[in-house]
Amino acid sequence: NLGMALKQRDDFEGAEDALRRAVALDTSLPEPPYTLAVVLWQTGRPEDAVPLLRTAVARKPDYADAHYVLGTVLKQLGRSDEALAEFRETIRHQPSSAEAHLSLGQLLQQKKQMSEAAAAFAEAERLTRKKADAQAATFAVGVGLKRMKDKDTAGAIERFREAVRLAPDYPEAHYQLALALQTSGARAEAQRQFAEAHRLAPHLRPLDGDRP
Repeated sequence: NLGMALKQRDDFEGAEDALRRAVALDTSLPEPPYTLAVVLWQTGRPEDAVPLLRTAVARKPDYADAHYVLGTVLKQLGRSDEALAEFRETIRHQPSSAEAHLSLGQLLQQKKQMSEAAAAFAEAERLTRKKADAQAATFAVGVGLKRMKDKDTAGAIERFREAVRLAPDYPEAHYQLALALQTSGARAEAQRQFAEAHRLAPHLRPLDGDRP
């Protein structure tokens, strides 16, 4: 924690000292070597960052952020084959990382593996668009909740429908749409939306009096 706080204040020297102590103190935690590696990388020592990042992923093999930073550092150092392996590991542990797909595509393009590069770029674009749609859906739900508070049920339903369209796998959008439809008297459709919300997030259930 001290190391992170110092890093955030750009006190890199203090952060480095604190993190080196943390790395030595507990040889099981992956965060201290990862954070120290980032400090070294940001202060122009990418070669010194590599073994620490390898330590971090050895301690936690599914540490996607560490794999991604390791890949980025290796790419910077011109070690493209090793970087490719790390970007693939990032994607294996965090398939939704648009940044990892983009970095993978750039390296594949450099290696003239054009069809694989195109697939990676397409996936990066899809994930970026999905993230933007999810953010827009969250905003639409917020607007819908405000309209419900203002007793504008029809306006709320419109916003919740928009959220469901943008992010069909967003359970809260289905749930809030169900509640709004229930308020408007559209009980059959409300039950369908409740069921979908429950399928996506089992803790979301209709009120007891409204179960089928």
